[in-house]
Amino acid sequence: MKTFMMVAEKKNFSKAAAHLHISQPAVSVQIQQLEKDYGAKLFKRYEKEISLTPAGQILLEYAYRLAGLADEAVREINRLENQVKGPLRLGATLTIGEYLLPSIIGAFKLRFPQVEFLLEVANTQTIENMLLEHNVDLALVEGPITREQRLKEQELMADELLVLFSPGHQWAGKTSVTLDQLINEKLILREPGSGTRKVFENTVLAMGRQLDQLNIFMQMGSTQAIKALIKENLGVTVLSKLTVQEELELGSLRGVRLAGCTLSRSFRFVTIKEHLPSLVCEHFIDFCRKYVNNKVRG
Repeated sequence: MKTFMMVAEKKNFSKAAAHLHISQPAVSVQIQQLEKDYGAKLFKRYEKEISLTPAGQILLEYAYRLAGLADEAVREINRLENQVKGPLRLGATLTIGEYLLPSIIGAFKLRFPQVEFLLEVANTQTIENMLLEHNVDLALVEGPITREQRLKEQELMADELLVLFSPGHQWAGKTSVTLDQLINEKLILREPGSGTRKVFENTVLAMGRQLDQLNIFMQMGSTQAIKALIKENLGVTVLSKLTVQEELELGSLRGVRLAGCTLSRSFRFVTIKEHLPSLVCEHFIDFCRKYVNNKVRG
């Protein structure tokens, strides 16, 4: 059944085999056996890709439920034995995954060495999809989610966004800038779908402006690349204060607030509503909260 779920996800027998570390013929044999057992074709085969048949769609929903029950059995046994061990698949957005989680994971691993981490870092939309497709157990995001009816959110901490520019920029010496000033500058922003970008766009709309009024010079999927371009005075940006603490201390970047509003968002845990979190997951959420209170907030 795990092989079937992987083939359904990858839509390709070879890719599924590589992910499972088994041969493609072994995957084919298992799928053929499932089709024989259920008396129905599970996949439509094309030249380069496959797709689920109606029977395959039904089986996939039950496969997810079976996998959930198996995970629940492990959780309950570990809870009975009070064992904090096993895998924890985390999905995190870029700011959280690159600037907050590494130190938290390191500290947690020292406390619970038998926990095995797998961290996937992507934008909010991608992480949300990974959670719903059961590719991660717990998500930490900074942007708004779109399928609230299936997902549960818990706040971890607040995060402030700053308008950032080079020390050589004409704004050097200012303590704030207006939205009028900002929209007329060359903006170097995160890519659409990122939490940082979405918070900034929502603020622009809330202040009575349209997104097509923004002078977007470049869009980047890397915060580090954006910072490098800003240091060269090629434009201005809006990023989390968490991502530029070192640059602000060294003076290689300047950061100010946007006048007339508070550019902020929350970092949040996201889980699937109907799933019971594992003992590892519960301990990690609690550990993150204590870590943030003790370290980030001083």
